[in-house]
Amino acid sequence: MIANIPCGDKVTFQNALDSLLEKYEDDISDHVKTAYLNGNPNCLGGHCSKRPGEVTSTQGMERRGGEVKKSHQDILSDHNNPREESSNPMHLMAAVARDHYFHSSVSNPLAKFASSPSRPGEDNFFGKACKALRDLCDYSPPPTVTLGSGRKQKVNNLRSTWLYSFLYSGEEELSHDVLGKKDSSIEFYFPTASRTYTSLKMLRKAKLRAMSGAPVEMLMSYKEEDLDDVEKLSGMLTTLPIGERKELRANLALKRLHNTPERKPGESLAAFLFRRAHRDADTDALVEMSNKLHSKKVQPNNKKKKNAKGTKSRKKKEPVATNKSYEEVSEAQLALDKDGGEICNDELAIDTTLKTSTNTKPNFKAEFPLIDGPGGVIEAAVQVDSNDAIPEWDADVDCAESVRDRVIVKKELGDWIKATYNGGNGKIRCDCKRFNYHGDCPHCVYIEVLHLEKYPNGNANEQWQEMRKKMIHNLKRECGRLTP
Repeated sequence: MIANIPCGDKVTFQNALDSLLEKYEDDISDHVKTAYLNGNPNCLGGHCSKRPGEVTSTQGMERRGGEVKKSHQDILSDHNNPREESSNPMHLMAAVARDHYFHSSVSNPLAKFASSPSRPGEDNFFGKACKALRDLCDYSPPPTVTLGSGRKQKVNNLRSTWLYSFLYSGEEELSHDVLGKKDSSIEFYFPTASRTYTSLKMLRKAKLRAMSGAPVEMLMSYKEEDLDDVEKLSGMLTTLPIGERKELRANLALKRLHNTPERKPGESLAAFLFRRAHRDADTDALVEMSNKLHSKKVQPNNKKKKNAKGTKSRKKKEPVATNKSYEEVSEAQLALDKDGGEICNDELAIDTTLKTSTNTKPNFKAEFPLIDGPGGVIEAAVQVDSNDAIPEWDADVDCAESVRDRVIVKKELGDWIKATYNGGNGKIRCDCKRFNYHGDCPHCVYIEVLHLEKYPNGNANEQWQEMRKKMIHNLKRECGRLTP
């Protein structure tokens, strides 16, 4: 988790190390403390030890070599005979020069990024960012129903990424009117899915507790166990009434204000890293979490299939070793499982016990610890944290939360994604995982389209200038309704 602290955030990195040594100092050797945990990010590695887009590992160099190959193929595709031209060393030099220019610190690879993406990437982040902007443009709230009509007001909220985002310049919150003023420096804060779901969960849990003992007619339409269901939380966000939307935005504004690199009094190491480290969630994380919660055991089908003659077919029995008893075989297998697939010291147990025939060989599969998801290391760290109390800085809030209350989305870390634009030098930065890895991300596209008025090439029927006006109109109208 420390390796996912964003590039350049040395204050968070040092505070995380101090907290780590404070908790596990007796269990860490002096060599590890002086060689890796000495406060220098370059000694431990991770995003904090480099600039965005830089490569600092062997695996990363292999990936960058693959990018040079792709650039080389793009250059050769302009020729009539690419195979013949591939022997020309000038094309390879041009591919290397293009990659060097992209990673050069003196260049600005995002200068023409929106209109001509430098490196789309395998995750198609550019296409996903454009789709999110189109959805923002196409959003239209349900028509307002008058009180005397007798009809129920329908609710279909704007996507939470936009609805609960904030615009700042230093400590001053800005309105969306600043978008388009290219000389203005802005900071765009987007809440992560985990942060939004956790705040909504605690908000509605507080309402349920306040309604305990009330008549049945006044009870809520949801139960407390529904607040652990990601699918239901997502539905609640879509249909949240205006009053609760205001409360949720106010709670998120308070969380953003307290999201400083300093560790708060009473805050555990796990809670600190969940708040300050940054890692993107899996693309199918919410679907996978929902499927695991609602999955049902499939009943085995004991009916035997009939063959062509109409009689029940029987499977041939595999040859079974008879020189060892079942208990001896089980003990040998348990010993292998304990070793996690490593070679067992008792070679006799492997040679004579697990061989079922001379033609078959036993398959040994190594066991690796699960990091994310149910039963993973991160979830276990949250559950056994002895300092899992409500922090002092959060105790005066009605919907205060501890680390155990957090809705953990697979692989996601961090509370807020901060994308900044410097009006002085025109540079865009972000602290999300993709920007730390590659130097570009969807949040950069958002700033370029909404603030810098740079539009992507694509369908000629798409009028991005008019679409941008609708995007900003929707942001101003929907976010403005929640601002006191």
